[in-house]
Amino acid sequence: MSTPEKYILQLSGMAGSGKSSITEKLSNDFGFEVITVSRLLGDFANMCGMSLNSRNDYRGFHARLIAENNDPNIVARIICDSPKKRICVDGMRVPANAHFIRKFGQGVVSDVVWLDSPSLEVRHERCRDRLGTKQEMKSQSLAEFVADELPEVFTFDPAEPNLYRMFLMADYILPAGTEDEMYEKLIDFLNNKGHIPV
Repeated sequence: MSTPEKYILQLSGMAGSGKSSITEKLSNDFGFEVITVSRLLGDFANMCGMSLNSRNDYRGFHARLIAENNDPNIVARIICDSPKKRICVDGMRVPANAHFIRKFGQGVVSDVVWLDSPSLEVRHERCRDRLGTKQEMKSQSLAEFVADELPEVFTFDPAEPNLYRMFLMADYILPAGTEDEMYEKLIDFLNNKGHIPV
Protein backbone atom coordinates (compact mmCIF):
# COMPACT_ATOMS: atom_id res chain seq x y z
CA MET A 1 0.00 0.00 0.00
CA SER A 2 1.47 3.38 -0.98
CA THR A 3 1.77 6.05 1.69
CA PRO A 4 -0.33 9.19 1.09
CA GLU A 5 1.41 12.57 0.97
CA LYS A 6 -0.73 13.64 3.93
CA TYR A 7 -2.98 11.62 6.23
CA ILE A 8 -5.71 13.35 8.24
CA LEU A 9 -7.47 11.32 10.93
CA GLN A 10 -10.73 12.98 11.93
CA LEU A 11 -11.93 11.95 15.40
CA SER A 12 -15.55 12.60 16.23
CA GLY A 13 -17.79 11.67 19.12
CA MET A 14 -19.78 13.08 21.97
CA ALA A 15 -18.08 15.33 24.52
CA GLY A 16 -16.10 13.20 26.98
CA SER A 17 -15.83 10.15 24.71
CA GLY A 18 -12.01 10.12 24.91
CA LYS A 19 -10.92 12.05 21.80
CA SER A 20 -8.38 14.28 23.55
CA SER A 21 -6.69 11.39 25.37
CA ILE A 22 -6.34 9.44 22.13
CA THR A 23 -5.00 12.40 20.15
CA GLU A 24 -2.39 13.04 22.83
CA LYS A 25 -1.20 9.42 22.61
CA LEU A 26 -1.08 9.54 18.79
CA SER A 27 1.02 12.68 19.02
CA ASN A 28 3.43 11.17 21.55
CA ASP A 29 3.71 7.73 19.94
CA PHE A 30 3.57 8.53 16.22
CA GLY A 31 4.22 12.24 15.83
CA PHE A 32 0.72 13.23 14.71
CA GLU A 33 0.08 16.97 14.74
CA VAL A 34 -3.04 17.48 16.84
CA ILE A 35 -5.51 20.11 15.67
CA THR A 36 -8.31 20.61 18.17
CA VAL A 37 -11.25 22.27 16.44
CA SER A 38 -12.45 24.05 19.58
CA ARG A 39 -8.92 25.38 20.22
CA LEU A 40 -8.68 26.56 16.60
CA LEU A 41 -11.97 28.45 16.94
CA GLY A 42 -10.92 29.78 20.35
CA ASP A 43 -7.65 31.13 18.94
CA PHE A 44 -9.52 32.96 16.17
CA ALA A 45 -11.99 34.34 18.72
CA ASN A 46 -9.12 35.59 20.91
CA MET A 47 -7.65 37.43 17.91
CA CYS A 48 -11.05 39.15 17.60
CA GLY A 49 -11.05 40.03 21.31
CA MET A 50 -13.73 37.48 22.14
CA SER A 51 -13.92 34.70 24.70
CA LEU A 52 -15.83 31.48 24.00
CA ASN A 53 -17.30 30.03 27.19
CA SER A 54 -19.93 27.53 26.08
CA ARG A 55 -20.60 25.23 23.17
CA ASN A 56 -23.23 27.74 22.03
CA ASP A 57 -20.47 30.40 21.90
CA TYR A 58 -18.33 28.09 19.74
CA ARG A 59 -21.24 27.36 17.38
CA GLY A 60 -22.02 31.06 17.05
CA PHE A 61 -18.43 32.02 16.41
CA HIS A 62 -18.05 29.25 13.82
CA ALA A 63 -21.08 30.68 11.96
CA ARG A 64 -19.57 34.17 12.17
CA LEU A 65 -16.22 32.93 10.84
CA ILE A 66 -17.98 31.30 7.88
CA ALA A 67 -20.00 34.45 7.13
CA GLU A 68 -17.08 36.88 7.45
CA ASN A 69 -14.87 34.80 5.18
CA ASN A 70 -17.66 33.73 2.82
CA ASP A 71 -16.26 30.20 3.11
CA PRO A 72 -18.30 27.37 4.69
CA ASN A 73 -15.16 25.21 4.70
CA ILE A 74 -12.74 27.65 6.32
CA VAL A 75 -11.97 25.35 9.26
CA ALA A 76 -11.43 22.34 6.98
CA ARG A 77 -9.27 24.43 4.64
CA ILE A 78 -7.03 25.52 7.54
CA ILE A 79 -6.62 21.86 8.58
CA CYS A 80 -5.78 20.74 5.03
CA ASP A 81 -3.29 23.59 4.61
CA SER A 82 -1.21 22.47 7.60
CA PRO A 83 2.31 21.58 6.45
CA LYS A 84 2.40 18.45 8.61
CA LYS A 85 2.13 15.05 6.93
CA ARG A 86 0.24 13.26 9.69
CA ILE A 87 -2.62 15.11 11.39
CA CYS A 88 -5.20 14.09 13.96
CA VAL A 89 -8.26 16.34 14.23
CA ASP A 90 -9.71 16.31 17.73
CA GLY A 91 -13.43 17.06 17.69
CA MET A 92 -14.64 17.09 14.09
CA ARG A 93 -18.35 17.86 14.47
CA VAL A 94 -19.33 19.48 11.15
CA PRO A 95 -20.18 17.07 8.32
CA ALA A 96 -19.43 19.63 5.58
CA ASN A 97 -15.90 20.07 6.96
CA ALA A 98 -15.33 16.32 7.23
CA HIS A 99 -16.54 15.84 3.66
CA PHE A 100 -14.34 18.69 2.38
CA ILE A 101 -11.24 17.10 3.97
CA ARG A 102 -12.12 13.69 2.51
CA LYS A 103 -12.46 15.16 -1.00
CA PHE A 104 -9.59 17.67 -0.77
CA GLY A 105 -7.30 15.70 -3.08
CA GLN A 106 -3.71 16.94 -3.54
CA GLY A 107 -2.35 13.78 -1.91
CA VAL A 108 -4.57 14.06 1.20
CA VAL A 109 -6.16 10.85 2.51
CA SER A 110 -8.57 10.99 5.43
CA ASP A 111 -10.60 8.71 7.67
CA VAL A 112 -13.40 9.65 10.05
CA VAL A 113 -13.42 7.64 13.27
CA TRP A 114 -16.35 7.85 15.66
CA LEU A 115 -15.59 7.18 19.33
CA ASP A 116 -18.48 5.33 20.92
CA SER A 117 -19.45 6.93 24.19
CA PRO A 118 -19.42 5.67 27.73
CA SER A 119 -22.44 6.55 29.86
CA LEU A 120 -23.72 10.12 30.01
CA GLU A 121 -22.61 10.40 33.64
CA VAL A 122 -19.05 9.30 32.80
CA ARG A 123 -18.83 11.76 29.91
CA HIS A 124 -20.14 14.59 32.09
CA GLU A 125 -17.58 13.82 34.79
CA ARG A 126 -14.73 13.61 32.27
CA CYS A 127 -15.64 17.01 30.83
CA ARG A 128 -15.81 18.58 34.27
CA ASP A 129 -12.42 17.12 35.25
CA ARG A 130 -10.60 17.90 31.99
CA LEU A 131 -7.77 20.39 32.22
CA GLY A 132 -8.44 23.43 30.09
CA THR A 133 -12.21 23.19 30.35
CA LYS A 134 -13.74 26.63 30.85
CA GLN A 135 -15.01 27.30 34.38
CA GLU A 136 -18.55 27.83 33.09
CA MET A 137 -18.50 24.31 31.60
CA LYS A 138 -16.93 22.76 34.70
CA SER A 139 -19.83 23.94 36.86
CA GLN A 140 -22.56 22.57 34.56
CA SER A 141 -25.10 20.22 36.10
CA LEU A 142 -25.86 17.02 34.22
CA ALA A 143 -29.09 18.57 32.88
CA GLU A 144 -27.21 21.68 31.67
CA PHE A 145 -24.57 19.46 30.04
CA VAL A 146 -27.27 17.61 28.09
CA ALA A 147 -29.05 20.83 27.11
CA ASP A 148 -25.76 22.37 25.92
CA GLU A 149 -24.93 19.29 23.85
CA LEU A 150 -28.37 18.73 22.32
CA PRO A 151 -28.10 21.34 19.49
CA GLU A 152 -25.03 19.50 18.16
CA VAL A 153 -26.71 16.12 17.89
CA PHE A 154 -28.76 16.85 14.76
CA THR A 155 -29.42 19.71 12.35
CA PHE A 156 -30.38 19.96 8.69
CA ASP A 157 -27.58 22.45 7.93
CA PRO A 158 -24.41 20.54 6.87
CA ALA A 159 -22.25 23.52 7.90
CA GLU A 160 -23.45 23.20 11.51
CA PRO A 161 -22.31 20.61 14.08
CA ASN A 162 -24.24 17.36 13.55
CA LEU A 163 -22.99 14.43 15.58
CA TYR A 164 -25.58 12.05 14.20
CA ARG A 165 -24.36 12.69 10.63
CA MET A 166 -20.71 12.37 11.77
CA PHE A 167 -21.59 8.94 13.21
CA LEU A 168 -23.11 7.92 9.86
CA MET A 169 -20.03 9.19 7.98
CA ALA A 170 -17.58 7.21 10.10
CA ASP A 171 -15.15 4.86 8.36
CA TYR A 172 -14.70 3.10 11.69
CA ILE A 173 -16.64 3.10 14.95
CA LEU A 174 -14.31 2.71 17.90
CA PRO A 175 -16.19 0.77 20.62
CA ALA A 176 -16.38 2.31 24.08
CA GLY A 177 -13.90 0.90 26.58
CA THR A 178 -10.99 1.98 28.70
CA GLU A 179 -8.65 4.53 27.16
CA ASP A 180 -6.03 1.83 26.61
CA GLU A 181 -8.52 -0.57 24.97
CA MET A 182 -9.81 2.14 22.65
CA TYR A 183 -6.31 3.25 21.75
CA GLU A 184 -5.19 -0.30 20.92
CA LYS A 185 -8.20 -0.80 18.63
CA LEU A 186 -7.52 2.50 16.88
CA ILE A 187 -3.86 1.52 16.36
CA ASP A 188 -5.03 -1.78 14.83
CA PHE A 189 -7.31 0.15 12.46
CA LEU A 190 -4.51 2.55 11.46
CA ASN A 191 -2.03 -0.32 11.00
CA ASN A 192 -4.47 -2.20 8.79
CA LYS A 193 -4.93 0.89 6.64
CA GLY A 194 -1.14 1.45 6.44
CA HIS A 195 -1.20 4.89 8.09
CA ILE A 196 1.29 4.22 10.88
CA PRO A 197 4.45 2.12 10.98
CA VAL A 198 3.96 -1.44 12.21
